[in-house]
Amino acid sequence: VRRVCRPRGRGARLLRAKREGTDSFYYKTCLKKKIAVKNGSKYIFGGDFLRFKKLEFILLIILAVVLISGAYLERDFEQLSDSVLRLRVVANSDSDKDQQVKLKVKDEIFAMASELCQTAQDRPDAEEIIRAALPELKEKAEETLEKNGFLYGAEVFLEPEIFPTREYEGFTMPAGEYLSLRIELGEAEGQNWWCVIFPPLCT
Repeated sequence: VRRVCRPRGRGARLLRAKREGTDSFYYKTCLKKKIAVKNGSKYIFGGDFLRFKKLEFILLIILAVVLISGAYLERDFEQLSDSVLRLRVVANSDSDKDQQVKLKVKDEIFAMASELCQTAQDRPDAEEIIRAALPELKEKAEETLEKNGFLYGAEVFLEPEIFPTREYEGFTMPAGEYLSLRIELGEAEGQNWWCVIFPPLCT
């Protein structure tokens, strides 16, 4: 063996076994690493092993921090999601006229829903009030459409929906699933408009 580290401990025993002609072991060493290979399996020892264990420990710490942070964020989002009721109005199409009447319907529905929810103490109260008023909200949406010359009607739903992140003044609503009052106008193939009706955050 030339220009190699002098083996010690287990490595010395393996080298002696090699010199004695034992077929099961062979010993390979270099200046930076000492690796004993027995029947194809590697045993790492010395400084490299310690550095590996240190890196493994650091990675485990990082993973634990990420998991704990994620759990807190998920809990905070669930608390937020359970405390708000959102509004979504979907236009018939992306034509200028359909988009304009969508905003008029939005104004009427938001005003009506906000007034209905004035006595609500929390989200469950608001949900109960709005669910009971779905027929009246549908009637208000269609009445607004007819006043503006649109006869394609409206459908009203109260159910969970996925929303993207939305920025309000000094406040951000994170993306996720929220209970939503959804108003679909006509074919509901146009761009939509959304806000929060409980507590009222429409701008």
